[in-house]
Amino acid sequence: EKTSNPFIRMIMEVIRHDSAMHHRVQALVIDSLTNQNINLSPEEIGEVWTLIEQHDETEREVIEIAKELRADIKKQRAAAREARKALADEFRKDKPSKRSMKKQHEALAGHHSEVQSSVNEALMKAHSVLTPEQREKVAKRIEKRGPKAALKGGGKGKRNKGSGKDKRRKGGPD
Repeated sequence: EKTSNPFIRMIMEVIRHDSAMHHRVQALVIDSLTNQNINLSPEEIGEVWTLIEQHDETEREVIEIAKELRADIKKQRAAAREARKALADEFRKDKPSKRSMKKQHEALAGHHSEVQSSVNEALMKAHSVLTPEQREKVAKRIEKRGPKAALKGGGKGKRNKGSGKDKRRKGGPD
């Protein structure tokens, strides 16, 4: 809930789903101890343990990818705020410089492009550590929310609740 970034929120959703699966496994273990015996050979226990270790490593890697992305986006947002402030300051002048304003617009576009590149890089890193089943779940979420949600927000989160488009159409400034 600390971020509106759709990629990070998607990763957190996958982790929450993963936690629910952990509870199911715990329930199975409890049932096997209290109600029914489940017999596993030492080899089967070894296979299960290997899968658990692989899962834990994947989870650690995805969390690290999300942390890196969040830090990178935070830097880009700070730089974009500075560019917006400089643009606003220039606009406030009695005679704003067209050249200076264009420069600030270009800076904003550059920051936007950097965020898109960071998200793309994070998606590629996540792809490399997720299983085909996990990748399919993420792909379905991307497909459902569309590229706008995957790259810039625009999903159904609180930032887009009652977007400003309706206000602008009712006579507000564009």
